[in-house]
Amino acid sequence: QNLQAINLACSYFFFRHDDKTKTNLSDCLMSLAYQMAFTDLQVLRRLLILKEESVKWDRNNENSIWRKLFLGGIFEVSLDRPHFWVIDGMDESTSSVNIMSLLHNDFNGFPMRVFMTSRPTSDIVRAVSHLKSRIYIHQMTAEDTRSDIQLYLQSHIKELPLADDLS
Repeated sequence: QNLQAINLACSYFFFRHDDKTKTNLSDCLMSLAYQMAFTDLQVLRRLLILKEESVKWDRNNENSIWRKLFLGGIFEVSLDRPHFWVIDGMDESTSSVNIMSLLHNDFNGFPMRVFMTSRPTSDIVRAVSHLKSRIYIHQMTAEDTRSDIQLYLQSHIKELPLADDLS
Protein backbone atom coordinates (compact mmCIF):
# COMPACT_ATOMS: atom_id res chain seq x y z
CA GLN A 1 0.00 0.00 0.00
CA ASN A 2 2.87 2.38 0.73
CA LEU A 3 4.25 1.98 -2.79
CA GLN A 4 0.83 2.56 -4.32
CA ALA A 5 0.22 5.55 -2.03
CA ILE A 6 3.22 7.32 -3.56
CA ASN A 7 2.02 6.40 -7.07
CA LEU A 8 4.54 3.65 -7.83
CA ALA A 9 3.68 0.68 -10.02
CA CYS A 10 3.38 -2.32 -7.73
CA SER A 11 2.26 -5.93 -7.99
CA TYR A 12 2.12 -8.31 -5.07
CA PHE A 13 1.66 -11.95 -4.21
CA PHE A 14 1.32 -13.63 -0.82
CA PHE A 15 2.26 -17.29 -0.65
CA ARG A 16 0.14 -19.28 1.81
CA HIS A 17 0.77 -22.96 2.54
CA ASP A 18 -2.90 -23.51 3.44
CA ASP A 19 -4.22 -22.39 0.03
CA LYS A 20 -3.23 -24.48 -3.02
CA THR A 21 -3.69 -21.50 -5.36
CA LYS A 22 -1.17 -19.55 -3.27
CA THR A 23 1.68 -22.07 -3.01
CA ASN A 24 3.04 -22.48 -6.52
CA LEU A 25 5.18 -20.16 -8.57
CA SER A 26 3.08 -20.51 -11.72
CA ASP A 27 0.07 -18.90 -10.03
CA CYS A 28 2.33 -16.22 -8.56
CA LEU A 29 3.78 -15.31 -11.97
CA MET A 30 0.36 -15.28 -13.64
CA SER A 31 -0.99 -13.02 -10.90
CA LEU A 32 1.97 -10.65 -11.16
CA ALA A 33 1.60 -10.46 -14.96
CA TYR A 34 -2.12 -9.67 -14.63
CA GLN A 35 -1.46 -6.95 -12.06
CA MET A 36 1.31 -5.45 -14.19
CA ALA A 37 -1.04 -5.29 -17.18
CA PHE A 38 -3.71 -3.69 -15.01
CA THR A 39 -1.19 -1.12 -13.75
CA ASP A 40 0.58 -0.23 -16.97
CA LEU A 41 -1.02 0.25 -20.39
CA GLN A 42 2.22 -0.59 -22.22
CA VAL A 43 2.43 -3.97 -20.47
CA LEU A 44 -1.22 -4.64 -21.33
CA ARG A 45 -0.58 -3.80 -24.99
CA ARG A 46 2.43 -6.13 -25.08
CA LEU A 47 0.42 -8.99 -23.59
CA LEU A 48 -2.37 -8.40 -26.12
CA ILE A 49 0.22 -8.64 -28.91
CA LEU A 50 1.35 -11.98 -27.49
CA LYS A 51 -2.27 -13.11 -27.56
CA GLU A 52 -2.69 -11.94 -31.17
CA GLU A 53 0.49 -13.82 -32.09
CA SER A 54 -1.01 -16.94 -30.46
CA VAL A 55 1.95 -17.31 -28.10
CA LYS A 56 1.26 -20.29 -25.86
CA TRP A 57 2.73 -21.26 -22.52
CA ASP A 58 2.10 -24.06 -20.09
CA ARG A 59 0.10 -22.51 -17.25
CA ASN A 60 1.55 -25.06 -14.81
CA ASN A 61 5.17 -24.56 -15.81
CA GLU A 62 6.83 -21.54 -14.23
CA ASN A 63 9.80 -21.71 -16.62
CA SER A 64 7.47 -21.56 -19.63
CA ILE A 65 5.55 -18.63 -18.12
CA TRP A 66 8.77 -16.81 -17.25
CA ARG A 67 10.33 -17.35 -20.68
CA LYS A 68 7.31 -16.55 -22.84
CA LEU A 69 5.26 -14.10 -20.77
CA PHE A 70 8.02 -12.16 -19.03
CA LEU A 71 11.29 -12.50 -20.99
CA GLY A 72 9.50 -12.67 -24.36
CA GLY A 73 6.83 -10.15 -23.51
CA ILE A 74 6.60 -7.91 -20.45
CA PHE A 75 10.34 -7.33 -20.07
CA GLU A 76 10.54 -6.13 -23.68
CA VAL A 77 8.42 -3.10 -22.78
CA SER A 78 10.24 0.16 -22.15
CA LEU A 79 8.92 1.80 -18.99
CA ASP A 80 9.60 5.29 -17.65
CA ARG A 81 9.52 4.20 -14.02
CA PRO A 82 10.37 1.00 -12.14
CA HIS A 83 7.81 -1.64 -11.37
CA PHE A 84 7.89 -3.19 -7.90
CA TRP A 85 7.04 -6.75 -6.95
CA VAL A 86 6.20 -7.51 -3.34
CA ILE A 87 6.33 -11.24 -2.66
CA ASP A 88 5.54 -12.40 0.85
CA GLY A 89 6.02 -15.83 2.40
CA MET A 90 8.58 -17.31 0.01
CA ASP A 91 9.13 -20.10 2.53
CA GLU A 92 5.47 -21.12 2.05
CA SER A 93 5.96 -21.61 -1.69
CA THR A 94 6.47 -25.02 -3.25
CA SER A 95 8.98 -23.37 -5.63
CA SER A 96 11.00 -20.95 -3.50
CA VAL A 97 14.29 -22.05 -5.03
CA ASN A 98 12.91 -21.73 -8.57
CA ILE A 99 11.93 -18.09 -8.18
CA MET A 100 15.41 -17.31 -6.90
CA SER A 101 16.93 -18.87 -10.00
CA LEU A 102 14.52 -16.93 -12.26
CA LEU A 103 15.37 -13.68 -10.50
CA HIS A 104 19.06 -14.44 -10.95
CA ASN A 105 18.56 -13.81 -14.67
CA ASP A 106 18.66 -10.35 -16.18
CA PHE A 107 15.35 -8.55 -16.77
CA ASN A 108 16.51 -7.36 -20.21
CA GLY A 109 16.99 -3.85 -18.81
CA PHE A 110 13.41 -3.76 -17.54
CA PRO A 111 13.21 -1.45 -14.49
CA MET A 112 12.19 -4.05 -11.90
CA ARG A 113 12.59 -4.02 -8.12
CA VAL A 114 11.63 -7.03 -6.01
CA PHE A 115 10.88 -7.08 -2.28
CA MET A 116 10.53 -10.54 -0.77
CA THR A 117 9.93 -11.80 2.73
CA SER A 118 10.68 -15.25 4.04
CA ARG A 119 11.72 -17.22 7.03
CA PRO A 120 15.34 -18.34 6.58
CA THR A 121 14.82 -21.98 5.59
CA SER A 122 17.91 -23.87 4.45
CA ASP A 123 16.71 -23.90 0.81
CA ILE A 124 16.09 -20.15 0.81
CA VAL A 125 19.39 -19.33 2.50
CA ARG A 126 21.23 -21.47 -0.07
CA ALA A 127 19.33 -19.91 -3.02
CA VAL A 128 19.85 -16.36 -1.72
CA SER A 129 23.59 -16.95 -1.36
CA HIS A 130 23.80 -17.19 -5.17
CA LEU A 131 22.17 -13.75 -5.52
CA LYS A 132 24.29 -11.90 -2.94
CA SER A 133 25.76 -9.45 -5.45
CA ARG A 134 22.28 -8.44 -6.65
CA ILE A 135 20.29 -8.23 -3.43
CA TYR A 136 20.16 -6.62 -0.03
CA ILE A 137 19.30 -8.87 2.90
CA HIS A 138 17.82 -7.55 6.10
CA GLN A 139 17.29 -10.13 8.81
CA MET A 140 14.63 -9.25 11.33
CA THR A 141 14.91 -10.11 14.97
CA ALA A 142 12.14 -10.96 17.42
CA GLU A 143 12.54 -7.43 18.78
CA ASP A 144 11.78 -6.01 15.30
CA THR A 145 8.33 -7.62 15.34
CA ARG A 146 7.49 -7.31 19.02
CA SER A 147 5.37 -4.16 18.59
CA ASP A 148 3.45 -5.71 15.65
CA ILE A 149 2.66 -8.80 17.71
CA GLN A 150 1.59 -6.61 20.61
CA LEU A 151 -0.76 -4.58 18.39
CA TYR A 152 -2.22 -7.77 16.91
CA LEU A 153 -2.85 -9.27 20.33
CA GLN A 154 -4.42 -6.06 21.62
CA SER A 155 -6.79 -5.88 18.68
CA HIS A 156 -7.78 -9.58 18.92
CA ILE A 157 -7.68 -10.15 22.68
CA LYS A 158 -11.44 -10.65 22.91
CA GLU A 159 -11.29 -13.44 20.30
CA LEU A 160 -8.70 -15.49 22.22
CA PRO A 161 -10.13 -18.48 24.08
CA LEU A 162 -10.15 -18.56 27.86
CA ALA A 163 -8.50 -21.45 29.68
CA ASP A 164 -11.98 -22.82 30.54
CA ASP A 165 -12.85 -22.86 26.80
CA LEU A 166 -9.95 -25.20 26.03
CA SER A 167 -11.05 -28.08 28.27
